[in-house]
Amino acid sequence: MFFSSVVPDAVLLKGFLIPFTTQVILSHYDVVLSKTLFTQWYLNSLTVATLCILINIPVSVMIAYVATRFSRKYMFLRIFGPFSLFLYMIPSIVLALPLALIFGYLKAFDTLIGLAIADSTFALPLSLWLLWGHFSNIPPEIEEAAFVDGASRWQVLFRIILPLSRPAVSAVAIFTFITVWLDYMFALTLIRSEVRYPVSIGMNWLIREYSFTWGHLMAAATLIAIPSIIISVLAFKYLLYGFEMTLKGTR
Repeated sequence: MFFSSVVPDAVLLKGFLIPFTTQVILSHYDVVLSKTLFTQWYLNSLTVATLCILINIPVSVMIAYVATRFSRKYMFLRIFGPFSLFLYMIPSIVLALPLALIFGYLKAFDTLIGLAIADSTFALPLSLWLLWGHFSNIPPEIEEAAFVDGASRWQVLFRIILPLSRPAVSAVAIFTFITVWLDYMFALTLIRSEVRYPVSIGMNWLIREYSFTWGHLMAAATLIAIPSIIISVLAFKYLLYGFEMTLKGTR
């Protein structure tokens, strides 16, 4: 994809292999960045992903903590983990139309905050499943000792549970970003103004009616892939830790 973005279109149309003697050009990136609203679309996607993380983490932390600590008192909470994973398997298209009607009534249609809330509904079940597995592995004796010393439930959550859960919370933030970054269904349903497009919708403007400007598309796709690649490489240990702790909690 990267090599296809730095060679002329004539070379791409000749065959699958790109000769080593091919001239390297940056005109595709220049067109994408200067002739379109790609920079604005990029910032829109970053804004939506950041808002979604800020919404998703507090909500998932509190719900997963309650589900793991009160499962003995409330029997239905024992199936919370598998139920969260089941919710994650529901296709986003099932939620798109109801959310569009709700946001239209709340005057949140065609807004980035509305899109962030919609994306949170899709990212939240996976976050709940990951945190549920992690919180299930934290010994309750640690909290009981804090209660004996006079700590409240909120103090235990913020001063004990969250510091112990930094790797899991980081994994949730990473999964949320990757899930939301390239969302297409909710963005297509809820966003109408060109200036508010995320990159997943904005790329459609690079596709012509009867032809494809492959160089421009590959340049845009390369720029879009950069955040996910950087985060996945730098935070791989947190991703692995999140799945490991969740599987332990499931067992």
